[in-house]
Amino acid sequence: MVKKTDNPISQAVRVGNFLFIAGQISIDRDQNIFAPYNILEQTKFVMEQIISVLSNANFDIGDLVQLRGFYASGICEDEYLIEKQISFVLGELNCPGPVLTLVPMPTLRPEGIVIQIEAIAMRGQNGEILSRTVAWDSTWSGPSKPFSQALKVANMIFTSGITAHAIDTIPAEGDLAEQCHLVMQRIDRLLSQL
Repeated sequence: MVKKTDNPISQAVRVGNFLFIAGQISIDRDQNIFAPYNILEQTKFVMEQIISVLSNANFDIGDLVQLRGFYASGICEDEYLIEKQISFVLGELNCPGPVLTLVPMPTLRPEGIVIQIEAIAMRGQNGEILSRTVAWDSTWSGPSKPFSQALKVANMIFTSGITAHAIDTIPAEGDLAEQCHLVMQRIDRLLSQL
């Protein structure tokens, strides 16, 4: 278990092969907000915190299986910029990367915080690296490499936030039922690869 200084809430908890990392925000050790309202600087800060938590728990970047970020939608209208910043901080991975889901929110707290990222990592209980298999749907405009659209690690499967959005278009725009159908078909294709 890795804990924040002077804080009774764990930053991460290990359960079997899993390391669950709590949502990280851009607050320094003195409880000051780092780079208020600057989504790219806060994303970098938060990802560096996640890497530090991984290291303190004897995990590394290659053990990440899932990243989920919540961001203030009024600050950043282009998720691709956040995705690119996360990718930049992760650097070049020598294995299939984690799945990624970015979720816009009206606001985050405290005031000035514009992104929060939580993570899940997996490593064998004896410290061994677990095998990974990736699935990809080339018709989907989901996260680009180094992120995985779907990832199987040991006997667990993770998916990025799946949408109906195709490479160049949004099919069935405005039709919730049809988009749900398209999303389920996409999930089925990804899972069948694994």
